[in-house]
Amino acid sequence: MSAMKLSRRLFLGGAGAAIALPFLESLRPRRARGGAAEAPKRFLAYYVPCGMVMSRWTPAATGAAWAATPILEPLDTPALRPKLSILSGLDNRPGRSDGGGDH
Repeated sequence: MSAMKLSRRLFLGGAGAAIALPFLESLRPRRARGGAAEAPKRFLAYYVPCGMVMSRWTPAATGAAWAATPILEPLDTPALRPKLSILSGLDNRPGRSDGGGDH
C-alpha cells in the first residue's frame, strides 16, 4: 500500500465542507411535531381621524341580541357573532370643535 498524498487545497475544501454540514442541515424545512397550534387571537380597531357617523356603526340593542346595521352586516356571521365585541360611548370631548383641544 502506498501512502496517499493529501494536498493543502483538498484538505481545506474537505474541512470547509465538514464544518458547513451542521449549518446546511439547519436550512432544511422543519416538520411540525406535536399537536396543531392554536389559532392566534386577533384584534381589529378602526381609527378615523376626522370621525365617523356612529349611528351607522352602533347597533340599537345591546347584548347578544343586537341587530346588525348595514355596515356591520358582513361581520354578522354565525362564526363571528359570538366573538365580536362592539364598543361605543368612547368620546374625546376635549377634541370637539367647541372645546380647547380641537387644534
